[in-house]
Amino acid sequence: MVCPCCAGLGTKAFRFGLVRCSECGLVYDPVAIERSRTTALQDEWFVVPDAHRSAWVRAFERRNNRRTLNRLRTHVGSSARVLDVGVGSGSLLLALRSAGYEPQGCDAVSTMAVAAERATGLPVHAGPLDTLDAEGSFDAIILNHVLEHTADPVALLTAAERLLGPRGVLHVAVPNAASWEAHLPGWTSYEPYHLVYFTPATLRMVVDRAGLKVVQAETWEPFSGWFLALLRTALRTHSAARPPPASAPRPPRHSAVEIAYRVAMIAVGGALTPARRLQAWAGFGEEAIVIARKG
Repeated sequence: MVCPCCAGLGTKAFRFGLVRCSECGLVYDPVAIERSRTTALQDEWFVVPDAHRSAWVRAFERRNNRRTLNRLRTHVGSSARVLDVGVGSGSLLLALRSAGYEPQGCDAVSTMAVAAERATGLPVHAGPLDTLDAEGSFDAIILNHVLEHTADPVALLTAAERLLGPRGVLHVAVPNAASWEAHLPGWTSYEPYHLVYFTPATLRMVVDRAGLKVVQAETWEPFSGWFLALLRTALRTHSAARPPPASAPRPPRHSAVEIAYRVAMIAVGGALTPARRLQAWAGFGEEAIVIARKG
């Protein structure tokens, strides 16, 4: 198997079955990439958004959306045309509209695209990004936790670059394989549907290869990162062992176990706040973010 970024053939073992390209340093999962070539891997895991998300999940979505909007505002003016790729529940589309932007969505999984369009009333293109016929139409494109799902990240970024207008801005967020939690097998981003794994350096590399200029780079350490990684490692409930959502049993909500779980997460996350901020500042936060500009 060749490297998804540079087509290099040499690899070194990374961890937990992943390999690192000897030439460009990109980390990837050869098993997941091979499987994605013969099965609709993403469609197995992402069917339709969860319309019954808990208040807890919705609160975290709002918090993450605010962070994205705050970064976007420093580079893109109000009323800009913004494309959200990988729409999920559609909550970011709604947040963009509330903030005064003109949003549109795109999702390669058609059922996700249709569901998000119905939920938001906003246009959502069903299909890969390179099938969207809107060259030079957008002032900003957001790819939050999308790039790790593709076996050709440079091609996806090149498609985004084509859709950006002059001086358009690209916002990319991915799991950070250089984060401290990534040394634990229970890190929440070790997923069977993730094909490539980025560090801040390799994320910048693929963005550069797509012809975009990085203007801002940072990492972010989420509230629940350490709690979930440690708990999943201790319980050995790793993502690779889970069945897809369609067949996975859902735990009962508002049970004593769930309440205790949430309380513990809040306590641990709050206690680690100074350490989390230091970790993010040092470049080892669980999420790597890059903002790049066209031209």
